[in-house]
Amino acid sequence: AFTPYSEKYGRHPSTFVFDAVGDMVERPHANIMPATEIECVRLMGVAYRTRPQLNAQFENMCEVPYGECVTVKQVIDGWVKDSVGWLPLTLDGDTLFKAVEEEGSEPRLHFGVAPDRCKKDRKGKDKTRYGSWDSDDDGDLF
Repeated sequence: AFTPYSEKYGRHPSTFVFDAVGDMVERPHANIMPATEIECVRLMGVAYRTRPQLNAQFENMCEVPYGECVTVKQVIDGWVKDSVGWLPLTLDGDTLFKAVEEEGSEPRLHFGVAPDRCKKDRKGKDKTRYGSWDSDDDGDLF
């Protein structure tokens, strides 16, 4: 018989992972879901990707600068998508974004609308749409 993870471990599998020694630990960025506002905490900023892969950078190197915020539209295994493209949540073990706390948060910059350089190339071709990874709906891909 199949025993659901939540019965065996007491938690849904989307909320935890097993570390190198087999201990159950909180899943990184478990609090980041669609409609969450996140802030870039990497001093060098974070480059957008055309799909959730590190080598899929935009040709024009569009990025979210340090301290600016984006609103998450979609989440897939350590990656988020906003209105411009895909962003990794971590890189080489370093956290790149943090969820913005609603109460008592300080005023901050908001990257709500993509700059023109992030939307189109020189010929006017839309650079933010690439196959099935770029569905504009907020639903699941699978």
